[in-house]
Amino acid sequence: MESKESMERMQMAQETKLCDLPLAIASVPCQKWVNTYDYANALKEGTIFPELNKPFYCGGE
Repeated sequence: MESKESMERMQMAQETKLCDLPLAIASVPCQKWVNTYDYANALKEGTIFPELNKPFYCGGE
């Protein structure tokens, strides 16, 4: 069973049409096919382009 506060937030989101907004918009630069990882490294790194290999570092630690 949902709390009253949770139900109020859902109601407010529906009333303000937040449900109709896109979740996110990606802005990705066009890449030139200069250097690419081999298949194994691309899968490990999550990209085929070394220039886009930007590891996530959690702050505050």
